[in-house]
This record gives sequence, C-alpha cells and structure tokens, in this order.
Amino acid sequence: MQDNKFAFFTGLPRSGSTLFASILNQNPDIFVSSNSPLCEVSFQTINSFLNCVSFLANPNPEGMTKILYNLFPSYYEIHLNKKLIFDKGFTWGTKVNADNLNRIFGYMPKFVVMTRNIDDVVNSIIKLIDNNPDNIFTRYVDKNKIKDYDSKKKFLLEEATWLTESIKSTNYILENHSKNCYEVKYDELIDSPKKVIKGFYKFFDLPVYKHNLNNIVNNNQENDLIYGIPGMHVVRPTISRLK
Repeated sequence: MQDNKFAFFTGLPRSGSTLFASILNQNPDIFVSSNSPLCEVSFQTINSFLNCVSFLANPNPEGMTKILYNLFPSYYEIHLNKKLIFDKGFTWGTKVNADNLNRIFGYMPKFVVMTRNIDDVVNSIIKLIDNNPDNIFTRYVDKNKIKDYDSKKKFLLEEATWLTESIKSTNYILENHSKNCYEVKYDELIDSPKKVIKGFYKFFDLPVYKHNLNNIVNNNQENDLIYGIPGMHVVRPTISRLK
C-alpha cells in the first residue's frame, strides 16, 4: 500500500462532515467515505487476536499487523487510483484507535477533525430524534425518561456513548496529535468555506482544486432508513446557515 494514501475523517456528529466530504469528493483525486465500518472492524479484529488462546500461545504480531494493514486497500480497491482516500469514523481519534492506526501503518496518519459547539451538536441531534421517533439512537430507550429537552440532553451527554465517545475521540486527537490534524470548525466552514478548503489543500500538500460551491451533491449517500432518520445525510446544493 502506498504510504500516505490513506487519511481519516473524524470528529463530532452534526458538525458538517457530510457537507465537507461532499465538497471534497468533487475532486477526482480524492475519495471521502460515508460512515465506515473499518474503525470498528479493526478494533474488533485486534481484540479477537489478543483474546485468542492460540495466538497468545504462539503470537505473530507481524502477521496480525499485515492483516489489519491490508484491510484498507482491500476495502477501497475501486478507489486506489485516487491520490488520497479518507475513511470516515467518529471514533478514529480515541487513544486506542489512534495507537492502532500508528501500529498498522507504521506512522501516525493525518486526520480531518470536524468540530462544533457541543450545545449546537446536541440541539441538532435532538431535532433529529424529535422528528424521527423510531431513530436508531433512542429506539430502545424508555421514552418516559427523555420527555423534555433537559432529559434528552442528559441522555445524549451521559448515556449515549456514541456521542460521548465522539467527544472523547475529538478531544484526544486534537490534544495529543495536533500536528497531524486539520481541524474544520463548523462555523468557519459555513461562513468561510473557500478559506477552509484552501487550508485543507495546504495541510495535505495537494494542488488546489476549484470546487463548485453552487452545486454540492452527496454522491456517496448512505441508506438513512437504517438509522431511522431519512434524509439525515442529504446536503443542500449551496452552503447556508439554518435558523
């Protein structure tokens, strides 16, 4: 696998990651995935090895690392003609996952880290779950426990590990590997997208591509019915701030 071909999209949900990915995917030399299983798969694969008696009895860490290394070109085989491939996962930035990437690639890769004010993230998620009662996030939660705004916020920040883990992941990678991170702040992306895009190309040492910000389309659409939130990853053709 070519060194530096793979990089990682991480950060907070509802922070503009689908929008920014859709913009970058206009560039024929770049591919940004939708939410990817590889973060979970690599984590579980390592755990499977380390909890396997036969592996512990006759360890082969080089073989394990090679299997994990080859997950990426195998999964993205049809995109290997791209100069840069991003795998998107909201918890790539946790200590264990960042350390695993360092082990797998033999160096710490680069990250795009999407950030946003936490209250705004929470408000956006609450709006989604209010409009879609059968969503995957609260599908199995006693609705009597999340009746009002405060109880929903408490649930999201104290019990909903998918959000709290994303917050921990974002904080860890920015605090401990800042030189490897290009932080994209939601407000800057909305208010100054050209500046954010220019900074991206400088950070990843790529020639600047002329993006069309008047016709943004998510060409890597997920099946949002799986999440119980139809249209969650649909982007508007132009950048604007919702009131």
